[in-house]
Amino acid sequence: MSDFNGFTSSETFTQIPDSLFHLLKEIDDIAELKVTLYAIWRIEHIEGKFHALCETDFEAESLGMGLEEIQTGLGKSVERGTLLKSEHEADVFYFLNSPRGRLAAEA
Repeated sequence: MSDFNGFTSSETFTQIPDSLFHLLKEIDDIAELKVTLYAIWRIEHIEGKFHALCETDFEAESLGMGLEEIQTGLGKSVERGTLLKSEHEADVFYFLNSPRGRLAAEA
């Protein structure tokens, strides 16, 4: 394990829904947790109106995971309902299961 030097004063912070902390006792797969947290972070920082991710947006190197682990994490996140999966023709998008995410996934 590498040493962590602490957070900086110039850092940005990402909002995490309070209900995620209630789910922590139920999430027993590290891939699901990493994918969920990564999705929250990436979607929070998307500019524009379309707040969704594709599977390729989940960067294996940033997550310290392989493609198969990412797919497992996405599957479990969708199964649990923290992420929504929407397929449009050949494209697959992942949305947070939030009011904004549900509206976008249905559209």
